[in-house]
Amino acid sequence: NLKDVQKYSKALQKALEQTLKRKPNDICRRQWIGKGLDKNNLYNRQKKVFYKKSIPAESNLAVSILIDESGSMSGRKIVEAVRMAVIIEDFCRNFNIPLSIAGHNWSRCVEYDVYKDFDEIDGKDKYRLMQIDSKSCNRDGAALQFCGEHLLKRPEDKKLLILISDGQPNADEYRGVKAKEDLKAIKRNLRKRGVELFAAAIDDDKEYIKAIYGDGFLDMSDLSKLPKTMVRLIENYMDY
Repeated sequence: NLKDVQKYSKALQKALEQTLKRKPNDICRRQWIGKGLDKNNLYNRQKKVFYKKSIPAESNLAVSILIDESGSMSGRKIVEAVRMAVIIEDFCRNFNIPLSIAGHNWSRCVEYDVYKDFDEIDGKDKYRLMQIDSKSCNRDGAALQFCGEHLLKRPEDKKLLILISDGQPNADEYRGVKAKEDLKAIKRNLRKRGVELFAAAIDDDKEYIKAIYGDGFLDMSDLSKLPKTMVRLIENYMDY
C-alpha cells in the first residue's frame, strides 16, 4: 500500500529532523523571532533576543542503490526491495540528497535499468520504481562497476553505494571464485576512489556475500527491517 509506505517514510524523516534539531551547531542566535529566548543576548541593542534551530538545506552526500533483479529475487524479496526504494526516494528527496536507483540482471548480456537518476528530466522518476522486478540471472561485477563510475561523477564529497542482493553472482563464466575475486577487486578500487560500498544480503548466501564485502556487509535476514536499515545507513553519512 503506497499510502502506508509514505506514512512510514514520513515517520523516519520526522525522527531525523528531531535528531538534527538537537545538534548545538544547528542553533541560529540573535533572531527577531524564534523557538526560545537567547539569554546570552538579552541586552542586544537590536532586540534580537531569540534563537531557533535550523536544518541545513542540503547535504554533501550522493547515494546510489543497485538492486539485484535476478529470478531468485521473485516474491516477497522483490516486493520489499521496491518498498525500500520508494521510502528511500521519498526520504532523500525531502532532505535534498542526490539519489540514483538502478536494477540489474543478465540475459546474454548485462541489463542495467535506471529507475531514478540524480538529475531528473520530467520529475516522474519515483513512479518508475514500480517497474523494479525479478528477471533472469545476475552478473554483479559489471553492473556494480558501472554504478560506481556513475556515482563518482557527482561533485559531493561523500559517496555511498548500496547493493541489494539475495545471492552470489550467477551468469555464464561468472560465478564462484572468479566472480568473488572480481567483486572484491571492484570494492577495493571504489573505496580507494572515495566510494563507500555496502552490500545488503537478504537470503541464504549471506556468508558468501560477507566474504566478499567484509566490513561493508549488511545482514538483512529480517526483510521488514530493510527500509529502516537503509535510511539509518544514509543518515550516518549525512554531513549535517
